[in-house]
Amino acid sequence: MRELKAGGYGIYLCSNASVRLLSCYKETIPAIDCFDGVLFSAEVKCMKPQKEIYAHFFNRFGLKPEECFFIDDLDNNIQGARDCGMDGYCFADGNVAGLRDVLGRLNRE
Repeated sequence: MRELKAGGYGIYLCSNASVRLLSCYKETIPAIDCFDGVLFSAEVKCMKPQKEIYAHFFNRFGLKPEECFFIDDLDNNIQGARDCGMDGYCFADGNVAGLRDVLGRLNRE
């Protein structure tokens, strides 16, 4: 994340977190300082992969789906993002090299 941030990319967090995390996320999420914005499902009363959460996300941060790339650990959340016009990558396996490869290819396109 720090490399992407240093490269000028906007980095946002969209999480299905409970209301409890709203009070302590700044202390518990690693590299929280890298994020340009944070959206928790508890705030907007809908969850990934519902289309509404992605609409809240795009509206809150003024983002265009086709200019975003979504990384999540669940395939159904990636499909939800794709259904809203945002491509994505499932990082369930934790394969950092694979993720770097995908992001590198995106950068060249």
